[in-house]
Amino acid sequence: MKHDFHDLAIVDVRRETAHTLSFGLAVPPALSKTFRFAPGQHIGVRATIGGEEVRRTYSISSGPRDPLLWITIKRVEDGLFSNWAHRSLSVGDTLGCMAPSGRFVAQQANGRIMAIVAGSGITPVVSIIEHALARDPDGAYTLIYGNRTVDEIIFRERLEGLKNQHLQRLQIFHVLSRDSGEADVPLLSGRIDADKLARLASS
Repeated sequence: MKHDFHDLAIVDVRRETAHTLSFGLAVPPALSKTFRFAPGQHIGVRATIGGEEVRRTYSISSGPRDPLLWITIKRVEDGLFSNWAHRSLSVGDTLGCMAPSGRFVAQQANGRIMAIVAGSGITPVVSIIEHALARDPDGAYTLIYGNRTVDEIIFRERLEGLKNQHLQRLQIFHVLSRDSGEADVPLLSGRIDADKLARLASS
C-alpha cells in the first residue's frame, strides 16, 4: 500500500560533504513497482530514536542509471533524525521507507529550463536534471546553485561530470556567499538576488 512502510537495506553510503551523506537503498524486485518514482519526488522514512518513532521526508537523489534508490541527508545542528542517521546508519542496516510521492516534478517544456536552488535544495533537482538530460536530447538547462563555501557544494563532482558530458546543454553557476575568493567572477560571490538572477539568465 502507498502509505505502508517497507524495510529497505542500505547497501552503499557516500559522503557528499562534511555534513551530507547519501544512502543507497536496495529495492527488492517484489517492490520495484511500489518504489517507481518520478524525478523530484520524495520518500517518507521512519526510525526509532530514544524509544520513540521519528519520521522524516527526504527527496530522492537517484539518477536514471542508478540501480539503487538514493536519498541524501544533510546533518543540521539540532536535527534529531539527521544526527541519528549520520551517527548510526551504515551499510547492512535497514530503513523503514514509504512509497515515493510528491508533485515537485519537471513538466515537459520547450527551450531552456532554469533551476535556482541553495544548499540541500539540490537533492531533488539533480535527479530532475540528470533524468531530463538523458530523456530529452534537445533539452537545455541552467542551474544556479547557491552555497556558503565551495566545500558545501553537494554533488559537486557529479554536477561537474554532468556539465562536462553535456557542454552544449547544461550551464552551472555556483554562487558562493562566504567564499568569494573561490568565485571566478564577482557575479558569482555573495547571495543570490534579483540582479544576479537577471544577469545569469542572460548569460
